[in-house]
Amino acid sequence: MDWLTPLDAFEQTVEETLQQIASVETDEARVVSLMHLIASVRDGHTVLASASRYEQFGWLPFSALWLDDGLFIRRVPAAYAELLGGKILAVNDHPIESVMDRLRPYVPHGVDARFRRWAPSYLHLPGLLYALGLADSAETARLTVRLRNGQVATRSFTNTSDEEAEALPFVSLDDTYPSTLLRFQDPDCLYQLTALPEERAVYVNYRRIGVDDAESPWDFANRLVALLEADGVDRLVLDLRDNGGGGYQWAAHLGPMLAHLPRINRRGGLYLLIGQRTFSAAIDVANWFQLHTEALFVGSPAGGRPVTPGDDDPSTLPHSGLTVNISRAYETSTFMGDARDSWQPDIAVSETMADRLAGRDAALEVALAHQPEPLPTAPVALSWLGRYRFEPDADLVIEQEGNRLIATAFPRLRLALHPVGERRFATRVPGLTFTVAGDGQSITLGLPGGQTRTLEELPAEQRSGWELFRDGRYAEAEAAFWQVLAEYPDLQGLSDGALPSEAIHAVFRVRPDVGVEASRQVGGELVRMCIRLHPEGETPNCEFSLRFYE
Repeated sequence: MDWLTPLDAFEQTVEETLQQIASVETDEARVVSLMHLIASVRDGHTVLASASRYEQFGWLPFSALWLDDGLFIRRVPAAYAELLGGKILAVNDHPIESVMDRLRPYVPHGVDARFRRWAPSYLHLPGLLYALGLADSAETARLTVRLRNGQVATRSFTNTSDEEAEALPFVSLDDTYPSTLLRFQDPDCLYQLTALPEERAVYVNYRRIGVDDAESPWDFANRLVALLEADGVDRLVLDLRDNGGGGYQWAAHLGPMLAHLPRINRRGGLYLLIGQRTFSAAIDVANWFQLHTEALFVGSPAGGRPVTPGDDDPSTLPHSGLTVNISRAYETSTFMGDARDSWQPDIAVSETMADRLAGRDAALEVALAHQPEPLPTAPVALSWLGRYRFEPDADLVIEQEGNRLIATAFPRLRLALHPVGERRFATRVPGLTFTVAGDGQSITLGLPGGQTRTLEELPAEQRSGWELFRDGRYAEAEAAFWQVLAEYPDLQGLSDGALPSEAIHAVFRVRPDVGVEASRQVGGELVRMCIRLHPEGETPNCEFSLRFYE
């Protein structure tokens, strides 16, 4: 496993934490040391559960959000309504910048965007502020706020119990935004569709990966595709900015369905909006679109790296009773060697409170108006075409499509190659490049992070296990998978976690060509294969999921 924090460094932090816990006198100080240990993992899923944080440190009745122009009050008791949308300048007379720096070592995050997303939730823990020397009391805190009218006000907040909070009327900034902001309309709907005929576009606010009470994700996708296939629509904007994840199985169909629409799946026809709240399974969705479609990404960095741990489970500590959510899986949804340290948009757009209050969505405006420049092309040498070993279970095939080269490593990626030098090609994945040897018999794969790997040419007639599966040669595919797993037993691409997701991809990849029933049979074949390949793994889950394919 390639966790952000190496095992030896984490073990050293464990020893230091044990020493700190033994040397302090209060439970609060011990929990602070534990929080530092948890945050040292640098994983946004591995956290001290919110209920344990509030039980240990209390709660001040306000919430804030961090945008590019500062930290702002988002929710307060109605008596403090004038603070809504106000910019926090200081906490207990400490400048807000120094307060956030002080909190940083205790807020679990793998990227800065994740810290910006969650640090405000640690700002309203009075006991934590006190333990870190940011308050004179573990019960109260003073906020200095620049109000929306420009005046500066100081207000005190007191630790509030659940019972007291239930009796308080609260007001939220989200309820005050102008109605022109599509992003904040109908906030309880998991996936909201809005036609924008003047822009010849459709906007989808995909807030959470799951099943909405009003409409299944499959019915929604069918409705979306029908609208996109109608005359007068040639652009889709898929908004993932507020999508913190969920169960990827509820979203795996969406990418393959949209990839079949040539009027949408083209450069300038498909845009995804991302931001600091884009996390977990939503990053898996973004990964799939980046690797398999012509999508362009607009906004600010996502809340996690392209490859990150996940599927956290709660664990109750035996002596303190505190609950820690701990990631239990580390499965890539991209490609081997993807060491990108952040998920960056193609087009960076700042998100500010000033825009929100003015009813402006700058990222959506860019996505609706953007006209991309044509990518460079170059004469194709036949010696560049061919088959190369990409990963243990997947071959890379370079083919000519019109006046450009396409690199396909089924089912990992399908990317257009664009010349950036003699025999050197870039892709839409930052840092992923291909350099063809002069004799065409090998390719140097440049990986994000600066590493390289040599891909040797393979016989043209060879087929990987995945290609055999795609062609319906299931017995041969399974034999090939067994052979790969014998040499690479921990290969993530053939894990019992990855195969069920790929079964969903397979169903919706072939459905337009073979129909509903035949496509379900394809998915069922892969799930049954997964059960045979991993009899000691997630077999019960796979057996349960078979009901959807039979």
